This record gives sequence, structure tokens and C-alpha cells, in this order.
Amino acid sequence: MGAPIRPRRPPADGRQGDATLRWFACIPLAMLMVLGAPTARAADAMPAPVRAPAPAAAPSPSASDDLDRQLGRLLADPGPPLDPDVFGYQAIAIGPTALDQAWRDAQAPAASPLPADWAALVARIGGLPLRAQAEAVDEFVNRRVAVATDQEVYGVADHWASLAETIAAGRGDCEDFAIAKMRLLQMAGVPSRLLYLVLVRDTRRQVDHAVLLVREGDALLVLDSEAERVRTAGEVTAYRPIAGFSGESRWLFQTAQAAAALEAAEHPPGVDPAILPAPAIPTPGAARTAPDAPQ
Repeated sequence: MGAPIRPRRPPADGRQGDATLRWFACIPLAMLMVLGAPTARAADAMPAPVRAPAPAAAPSPSASDDLDRQLGRLLADPGPPLDPDVFGYQAIAIGPTALDQAWRDAQAPAASPLPADWAALVARIGGLPLRAQAEAVDEFVNRRVAVATDQEVYGVADHWASLAETIAAGRGDCEDFAIAKMRLLQMAGVPSRLLYLVLVRDTRRQVDHAVLLVREGDALLVLDSEAERVRTAGEVTAYRPIAGFSGESRWLFQTAQAAAALEAAEHPPGVDPAILPAPAIPTPGAARTAPDAPQ
């Protein structure tokens, strides 16, 4: 790894910096309620007989549960993705990076329908709870995709494959596994803001790696091509996060102590932050030192 990365922080006057991007969105929620009531007209001599309305057909339990899950996901976490503080590190939002085009290309929709077994998986998990969806996708991809380097599959040092490319090749590296899982979960109805591609350093094996994080409430689930099951982030002790991507958001990671030290250095006590020089812009993509490390 190179020298420590000091991500640029937004100016104190509230303006958005040109290198570090952090925003919070609040989407108002609206509820539309349609009320209907029968109207009664009185006859000249006697009131017309009142007939009880036919009982409305109740939705099936499965349809009702599926609707509840979809509404719950929509209303519980609206707006941009939350910062993925994970593995004991704090996520720091940043601006554009050199990996953005690879990230966009990897999310490209498939030009043709999924193969039958892949499509069957998406259909089968569409109404399941989020954890069950994550476990099904993790097991499916880990069993059907073989591990191979980008050099072996695509003849280049580093390539973030789309789902269609991974299905066609039948093999890929850790990022390809994570991206394939992400796209399958999206197709099954999981909001993109709950999914994070995170590049990590495996401190036990001393190699670079990538995993998919899935936010389930306050917890982060780890979908890993090197693990036999889905784990919570608290169960993983050997990964140091480097960079993360979700939708249009991207992050670098620091320990809480480093973040506090950086804050103190950039905003010394008694000094007006408005007169401090702007922090250095981090080199895009510098967080990952060995893109083609063996998985």
C-alpha cells in the first residue's frame, strides 16, 4: 500500500468540495388514502332496504407478506445509501475516482434474458426476506462461477465484469463474484442503496480482495467468494476496507482514530476553518495497490 490517503473534506462554509462528495437527502413520504362509504337515499314513505356489502376478498398471505416487505424496504431507508462503516473503519465519502467507468460498465443491464437457472433463482427469491435472498444468491454464485484472474479470462490486468460477462465466461475474480451477486439481488427487488461493492485488504493472506455488503437494518451482511456462508460484518476480522461503491456514492475508509486526527489537523482549535488551505485532493484509484492480486 502507498502513503496514507487523506480524502478531501467539504469546506466549513457548507459548500460542496470538488473532490469530496457527501450529501444527505430527505425524501418526504406521502400517503394516499381513498375512503368509500355507501350513500343512502330515503324513499317518500319508507327507507329503502339496506343490503350489506359483499365482503372484499382478502389478499393471500404470501402476496400480503411480499407487499409488506417491499413497502418496508422502500420506507425504511429512502434516499442515498448510508455510509458503510464496516470492519471497525469509518467510511469517508469522496468524489469521482478512476474506477467510476469500470463501476458503471459493471452495472450495465443484460442485453439478453438470463439463462433459465439464473432466471429461476431471481423468481424464486423475489418474495423472501432480505437475509434469505442474500444467502440464496451467495450460495448460487459461489457454486456456479469458478475462480480465475482477469488475465486468464479477459487477457487484461483488471476488468470489472458485468453479470452477463460472468455468466458467459463461467468464471471470474472476486469483484466479478460480488458484482454478479449485486445484480441478481437488484433484479430480485433489493434496492441498490442497500448494496455495496467494497474493496478490502485481506490482512491474513496479504492480498487485495472484494466483497458485497448488504445492509439489513443496522447490520451489514458480507457476501464473500472466499467464505462458505454469509456472515455479519462483526464476524469478519481479517479485512481492512479500502474503497466502496454504491449507486452514485463512493467512499474511502479510515479508522475512527485517524478520522479524528485528520479532523483535528485540518481544523485546529481556535483557528477559523474558513481561512485554512484546502486539503490535497486524493489520487483517484490510489486506494487499491494491486488490482490483480490473486483471489
